[in-house]
Amino acid sequence: MRADLRNSLTAVAVALALTAPAVPAFADTATVGIGRATTFDHQRGAFQVSAWTDAPDSTVTSVSARIRKGDRVLVELPALTASEAAGYYQLPAETPLKLTEDGGQLPELGRYSIDVTAEDSKGNKLTRLDAGTLDFTLRPQATFAVAAPAWTDPVARPKGSLTGIQPGSGDAVPLAGRTVRVSARSEESAQTVAVAADGTFAAEPYRVTTNHNLYDLAFSEDSDEVHGTLKLQHDFYSVTARPVTVTGAVDKARVLPGEPFAIRGRVVAEDDGTPLAGTQVRVNSGGMVRLVTTDADGRYSALFKGAPWKYAGHWYVSTTDVFLEGSAGGQVVMPGESHIEKVQGSLAADTTVTMTGRLEYTYPSDITGIHTEPMRLEHSADGRTGWKVIGTGEASAGSPFTVTGRSTGGWFRVHHPATDTMAESFGPAVRLGRIQTRVVSVNAAPEPVRKGATVTVTGGLQQYKNGAWTLYAGQPVGLWFQAKGSSAYKLVASGKSAANGGVSLKTTATVDGTYLIRYLGTSTSTHFHSSAVGDFVDVL
Repeated sequence: MRADLRNSLTAVAVALALTAPAVPAFADTATVGIGRATTFDHQRGAFQVSAWTDAPDSTVTSVSARIRKGDRVLVELPALTASEAAGYYQLPAETPLKLTEDGGQLPELGRYSIDVTAEDSKGNKLTRLDAGTLDFTLRPQATFAVAAPAWTDPVARPKGSLTGIQPGSGDAVPLAGRTVRVSARSEESAQTVAVAADGTFAAEPYRVTTNHNLYDLAFSEDSDEVHGTLKLQHDFYSVTARPVTVTGAVDKARVLPGEPFAIRGRVVAEDDGTPLAGTQVRVNSGGMVRLVTTDADGRYSALFKGAPWKYAGHWYVSTTDVFLEGSAGGQVVMPGESHIEKVQGSLAADTTVTMTGRLEYTYPSDITGIHTEPMRLEHSADGRTGWKVIGTGEASAGSPFTVTGRSTGGWFRVHHPATDTMAESFGPAVRLGRIQTRVVSVNAAPEPVRKGATVTVTGGLQQYKNGAWTLYAGQPVGLWFQAKGSSAYKLVASGKSAANGGVSLKTTATVDGTYLIRYLGTSTSTHFHSSAVGDFVDVL
């Protein structure tokens, strides 16, 4: 706004303003309460305030406010409207406070006191002086951009604009004469850049040496005209580079530990095939990096030695100059030596064999990464010959693994077959066993049976020891029933096997169904679980 117009309007406002009448001070014991009035940052020509009443069966009926500078009232706001947030009141959105030059009532930018009066439906009334401060200042706003450079002009030129958003009108005005801070990656690169009369600014160019370039813009001011802080970033991950053709090849298909190998190739311009002499290239082979320079014919050669740790994957060649775009790659395989440790095994009562352990590289590796390796669970009758696979699984190097299978006992081991990343390895052989059990001669009687009558189910529990089946006395057994048409069994009676291994369990007949006897052992049992073939009974 024009300075002469601002001064004249200020003088008129001061001359015509009325002295604020005396009002009661804000009191915490008042029935009506008024909170702090706060300015909306997105629209500094508006504010909101909370108001409430503690009088029973009463509501707030009116909230008004006035804006003043010192003891001069500049604006009377007879009615604030309820906002979407319960208990809060604000200026109507369509009538924000504005500068006089924008058709409003405030003569200049700055901070103004807000007095608020609230009244409830029972006539209780309170006025709070200095309920808040209207931050009637410009809100800073900026644009910031950095055009990605090209190999023909390898620099970045940060630029942008700085404006202030006027309260009420929302107009953007240039913040001429201010300065912004521009930096690239580090504090040492920071520049203080002046803002021109039209609000634009342009920093000194930065030399670009990497693909990822990050630039920061910062501005802050707290005055009667401008209040706010800005922090913007701009980055780019690519530049317009000169296309080049990079070729390369490994002199061996597979590299053994300790064996030397070389990656060789050439760098030429893509458009005309001109050799690029003196160009530095980065050759990466499994984490081992060589920086080499091309000769007069654009050729390079990088020498490596196979190490006794994991190396399986790609080699990669690229130029180190961000303004030369070209690369080549391929694969070389050298499995890392491996071993299996911390092996433990268990044989559950339901014949589930579980083997756990860790698959590790034998030698420490500088290469990290997650990959899965095949694992096999194998069984042998004597622990030396005839190993057969009874289960498979996966393992990650350096992490615990679990492999399961089914068996009634014998010798077990885990086996990692050779892959392109890890060599073959075996865990120790572990002997596992349990005593087999069985339920025999199951019979449910009477058949048929009347509903509500007793059904008696008999059988025998046996164990296999010393090459023969013998009785198994004093063991927990259960009677399980499956109703006709159902797919699930439920426990209906329980007991123990007699001294002769016999089992006799009773239950009440309800519907047609199948009865069976199960031995499920205990938590310390060394026997396998067992069940018998069920016996079907009709219920009359």
